[in-house]
Amino acid sequence: MNVLTTISILALLTGCQTALQAESPAPASNDEHVWVTARVVGGKQCEPPSYTPPDTKRVLEEAGITVFESAVERLAVCSACGCPAYAAVHYALIQKAHVGQAQQLGFQPSGAPRSP
Repeated sequence: MNVLTTISILALLTGCQTALQAESPAPASNDEHVWVTARVVGGKQCEPPSYTPPDTKRVLEEAGITVFESAVERLAVCSACGCPAYAAVHYALIQKAHVGQAQQLGFQPSGAPRSP
């Protein structure tokens, strides 16, 4: 019974992945700038890999919001059919004056991403 439990746990853990990808070291927010985040989940395991995550910088800049830095923190996903194929927190450093616009696009103010 213990062997079956151990194998099940190992199988679950091997299906999980986390990573942090940043363009450069992440500075803290200051009086003029603030980090905003959006949680992005998409695609499904066991389906053709057709999901492409949004380009956070492009999404914000198309709305007239300048992005000074951006980062993506990958979240763990399971490998079972039906689980998301992609899950991440997308970060962007923007001017505080544009937080309201970013919130309309689904972003929320947050702390800086973790350093890689």
